[in-house]
Parts: sequence; structure tokens; C-alpha cells
Amino acid sequence: MATTAKNYTPGIGIRKPIRMIVLHSAENQQLPGQAEAIVKYFASKDAPQASAHYAVDNKIVAQSVDDEDVAWAVGVWAANLESISIEMTGQAAFTAEQWNNAYSKSMINQVVGLCKRLGQKYSIPPVHLTVGQIIDGKTKGYATHADITAAYKVMGGHTDPGPNFPLQTVLDLIKG
Repeated sequence: MATTAKNYTPGIGIRKPIRMIVLHSAENQQLPGQAEAIVKYFASKDAPQASAHYAVDNKIVAQSVDDEDVAWAVGVWAANLESISIEMTGQAAFTAEQWNNAYSKSMINQVVGLCKRLGQKYSIPPVHLTVGQIIDGKTKGYATHADITAAYKVMGGHTDPGPNFPLQTVLDLIKG
């Protein structure tokens, strides 16, 4: 796969070993074709100064940035260098019920499958990183965009995928 996103950095010579998988909510609607729409948006002439490695909806996983390249995903360059970011269809404001509807359950199953593959490829255990582990530069695991914002004290940073996102359920499903 060749990176299609407009805004990213080629990883040759700068990419650090991947130690984190960062989960985001794309702040979009639960509609068919959202993963492909996100990838097309990141590739468009109107693309934001952002990108992600993968986009996931209830049916597919689409890749926008090669794993070897650096996505402009978390707002902290050091964290971008050592992470893979996954944009999930949904919103940070979703309730627990919205994260548990049929669309979200199917999307989460897609995310779990992707995370199992990435976790195996990069030896990343299905554990939720603490703030200290996020900034230590060595501990492997999972974080949300909100966790990165908290760890690096990003002013005006992101809160996704939100407090009601079932992160522990996702990690338990990855453990299998």
C-alpha cells in the first residue's frame, strides 16, 4: 500500500519503533462507507493538517498512511513518531448506548481485528497505557487521543473517543 494522505511525513530515517496504538473517533456519522470517505478526505486538496494510518467503519478497514510513515494524528510529534493511529466512525460525545449499537459493535469488531494484526506485528500488548507510560518512550500498549492530550498537556487538545468509549471491552476482545 502506498500512503495516500496529503499530509504525513515519510518515515525513512525518523520513524521510531512503533509502541503505541492510538484510538480516535472521527467525529462523523454512523453511515455506510465512512472509512473510505475518511481516507479520501485525508487525500483531498482540502485535507486538514492531519492524517491517520487507518480508518474503520462497520464494514471495512481502510489504510491512509503506511505503517512505516508518520501520520499527523495526535498533535504531539514525539508521539506521532512512535504510534499508529486508527480513526473510528463515531463521536467523542457518544453515550455508552451509542457505542453499543449495532453499527458500533460491527465497527469495534473491525477495530479488534485490525488491532490483533497490528499488536502481533509490533508486539503491542492489549493494555491501556497510563500517562507516565505514554511519555516514558518505551512502554508498549494502547492509548486514546484524549490520553495523549492529557499526557502531553496539549492546550485545547482532543477528548476523543470520549469517556463512554468502551476501551476496556476493546482491549478484552483483543486479548481474545
